[in-house]
Amino acid sequence: MAKIKRGSYILVFLLFLALPVVMYPYLGNKVDKENFEKRQMAEKPKLSIENFTDFPSQYEAYFSDTLPFRNRMIALNNRIDHKLFRISSVAHVLVGSDGFLFYHPNGADGDPIGDYMGTTAYTDQEIKLIAHRLLRAQYDLEKDGRKFAVLIAPNKETMYAEQHLPGIRKENETSRADKLYEYLKTTDLNVTFPKDELNEVMKTHPDWYTYYKTDTHWNSIGAYVGTSLVMEKLGLPIRGIEEVRVIEKQRAPGDLAYMLGMTETLPNDVDYNIVDTSAPAAIRKDASFGDGDTMVRYTNMSGNGKTLLVVRDSFAVFMMPYFNSHFSECYYIHMSAYNPGMIEEYDPDYVVYETVERYIEGAKNFYVK
Repeated sequence: MAKIKRGSYILVFLLFLALPVVMYPYLGNKVDKENFEKRQMAEKPKLSIENFTDFPSQYEAYFSDTLPFRNRMIALNNRIDHKLFRISSVAHVLVGSDGFLFYHPNGADGDPIGDYMGTTAYTDQEIKLIAHRLLRAQYDLEKDGRKFAVLIAPNKETMYAEQHLPGIRKENETSRADKLYEYLKTTDLNVTFPKDELNEVMKTHPDWYTYYKTDTHWNSIGAYVGTSLVMEKLGLPIRGIEEVRVIEKQRAPGDLAYMLGMTETLPNDVDYNIVDTSAPAAIRKDASFGDGDTMVRYTNMSGNGKTLLVVRDSFAVFMMPYFNSHFSECYYIHMSAYNPGMIEEYDPDYVVYETVERYIEGAKNFYVK
């Protein structure tokens, strides 16, 4: 009897192991197969003399990446870890307090946690090179009658880690962005790093957020503050955040929830509508321009008659509505698609170089001619 019972347990266990493989041919087209991990999945290897010794590990990697119902199982594991243990099963996502998630690519996509801790650094030579490139761009643009400004958007971790990641301690109170910004302020560069301004908004309005809880980016309030500071640098001041109407709304969970595979289970994020009645707009997206992603063009029939070009990363996406409402024509060119010839081609009156804090060193390779 004991042998039969033991055999039954083994049989049930084997059935559980086989069930996903048996069901997948029938249900596989109904389940989520998207790659949430920001990496290239392993391809099915072909056995040959050259890869004979490596074939078992290559096939194991392929099988792991194509396991039936893989995303569902990962999401379930992440949900259990998040709900019960307040931890993340994904190495590059950290779980903070009050529903906050933080990005920790550990150098693979910048190092926002290292930036916050003060463990990353630029050499004096790197700081001078970044300053030289940006100042040269400003000189060349101004020589042609164009205005130029630089925006360094703070990492989310810079703004919220101290409050919501208490286990992460600073080793240096001055970050590399702080050091760079202090140097840039001694030059003639039109630059803003709105860490202090965002902190002031958070202090004045403790019920407002300036970044999404489940996303790496700033929200509408953060983006509006950044936009207003850039406009001031360009000599085109607009109403500050205290002078516009801020209406809270909900938004689906963001990219960090996506990385965890938990967009369906985490609560909606907080966002805001920013209403400025002084800036009427008739905005249209030019569907014939670029790819609609890395290269985007907007027109505004009620704009100021001027053209803006923004060389950007993803943080500028959240600034687009506010730039669009003031300029007659706006070009948004991702850094990966930008080339210096675009300045002459699009002939902007104003040029903005926008970069998030963790990508600042990309400015070493920024040219306008």
